[in-house]
Amino acid sequence: MFPILAMAVVCAAVAAALVVVLGGGRSRLAAVVGLGVVLAVAFVGVVYVAAPTHRPERCSDCGLYGGRYWEPWFVSFLAAVGLVGWVAGVVIGVARGAWTQRERRTIA
Repeated sequence: MFPILAMAVVCAAVAAALVVVLGGGRSRLAAVVGLGVVLAVAFVGVVYVAAPTHRPERCSDCGLYGGRYWEPWFVSFLAAVGLVGWVAGVVIGVARGAWTQRERRTIA
């Protein structure tokens, strides 16, 4: 459970950092969210390509899906957890930016 949570936290941190570095704007935020979707799909694709084509001895739960022995439901779950973390990071980055702008207006 901890590695899955850690993955979501890392995704959130990277997305929040990207939003802070790139700044606001709807097109930039859409690009960061779109990057998260692309990364999630790429993750599933890489796992699929890396999966063996012959039945592995140590994988009792693996099934033959698309000509490869892997667990697509678990891989999709991991991709979804990462994507949820990514979107949460975007929200955190936007909130931080709004808070920083409000503080600047209050000080000035």
